[in-house]
Amino acid sequence: MDGQQLITFLAKAFDYTEDNNRDIINDPTFSMAEVEEELQVQHSYQFLISYISRNQEMIDSNLKED
Repeated sequence: MDGQQLITFLAKAFDYTEDNNRDIINDPTFSMAEVEEELQVQHSYQFLISYISRNQEMIDSNLKED
């Protein structure tokens, strides 16, 4: 496995796409607590993907099977 595969697996696991169906931010039927949770999940996901992308060589090295 390498960093790019990890990004792909994370995207599938979180099921985030540009047209995702988790748009609760503008849906008043969800509580603000749920909105805050969604925002935190989105931030964490985006941060993780950005970190992997910027540190691809180190991630690849650490994921290398011996």
